[in-house]
Amino acid sequence: MSALADFYDKREAQNVVSYWFEQRLGLSRTDFVLKLEEPVDFPSFEEDLSRLQRHEPVQYVCGRAPFMDFWLEVSGATLIPRPETEELVQWVLDTLPPQKLTLLDVGTGSGAIAIALKRARPDCSVIAIDVDAEALDFARRNAHECGATIDFIQVDVLAQRLPAADIIISNPPYIPSMERKSMEPYVIDHEPGLALFVPDNDPLLFYRIIAQQASTVFFEIHMEFGEEMREMLAKFGFDRIELRKDLQGRDRMILAQR
Repeated sequence: MSALADFYDKREAQNVVSYWFEQRLGLSRTDFVLKLEEPVDFPSFEEDLSRLQRHEPVQYVCGRAPFMDFWLEVSGATLIPRPETEELVQWVLDTLPPQKLTLLDVGTGSGAIAIALKRARPDCSVIAIDVDAEALDFARRNAHECGATIDFIQVDVLAQRLPAADIIISNPPYIPSMERKSMEPYVIDHEPGLALFVPDNDPLLFYRIIAQQASTVFFEIHMEFGEEMREMLAKFGFDRIELRKDLQGRDRMILAQR
């Protein structure tokens, strides 16, 4: 852990090392303490450490990240799934009516949202789209590993129509480019900017395009744009709009229905 002291604070270093050793060696925090003096075969140690010292997220170093009750293969082509997205998915699942529906995940990345929905509601048809072919390759592999049958399609939402669906769910790019300077190096240097950033003068770009093609939509949103999202959706004729806070008390997701 001392090798990471110059790169992370103490608590963060502990979390990184715990995740790293559990994924690479199968050692829990307790195992690590109990076996501290035992020799361990760790062939990727030096390479892994070098990557961590360059602020590469430990999930990318290990190639795996948890989401809901399953694991995903991840790399710099995909965002690392966040707890807020789990909250969004749970809200969708709690809201879905019992009948069979077609669900569309816009900007699927690693496939996290689409896979979680299909695992919980195998009766529903799930379509997942992304502009990035490499991200879709990861999503397809993840879906296969999870036993989820999903229709993955490469679509540029800025230039093409969305596939027809009863409900759209999306965690699109929503961070204004100006915020780069205040973000952590492990995010801006390693996670895909294509999935994160929008122009400063049009932060609701993707929401606007998606909403105009939806009858029911669930969005993950920037915590500073809750009211702007509510106003925009109202202008598009949605008569049911619900803004919801995450577990940290921040405006982070919204439901709109015509």
